[in-house]
Amino acid sequence: MRKTMRLLSVLFLSMFVTPICGAAEPTSHQINKKATARAIWKIGQVTKKDIDSDKKHFETKFLGITTQGLYLAQEFYTDGGKKRSDPYLSVCPSEITTIDKEKFWKACKMTGSVVLWHKNGKKYAEGLYHSGKPHGLLTQWHEKGQKEKEGHYQDGKPQGLWIQWDENGKEVSRQKF
Repeated sequence: MRKTMRLLSVLFLSMFVTPICGAAEPTSHQINKKATARAIWKIGQVTKKDIDSDKKHFETKFLGITTQGLYLAQEFYTDGGKKRSDPYLSVCPSEITTIDKEKFWKACKMTGSVVLWHKNGKKYAEGLYHSGKPHGLLTQWHEKGQKEKEGHYQDGKPQGLWIQWDENGKEVSRQKF
């Protein structure tokens, strides 16, 4: 009986301690299997190929449709397959199944948290999106990991104070919008 109580206590505490310590995996999105099966792509299929501002090639892969009806996607660098983003959500029009696949990502609007990564595995940017536009705090980092810039967006437009740093961490500019 004591062993059972101890085991239950450990399990109960681990439910609270693990998330606080950061050891838990991030919450995954619930996939709607029926909606995903009707989607214009199969899970893991490349939906788009592109080049970022640093001239690095990447591709977007379809991960499914969530129980909330949002499209789940993730970007990967073409050279080596390292992730370029964490999985992110997009709101897409209901007629998306009849739309030209080439126009898909233009019709869909990113929403929620978006995290991008440099090819070397260090975080590149983190921010929130609403209806396809940056909205809220955006932070961007240099390739070696130092903060590059930080500021807020309101409906896709910079707002308030924006600060920029060089690769050595020295502040190089402050700009108010």
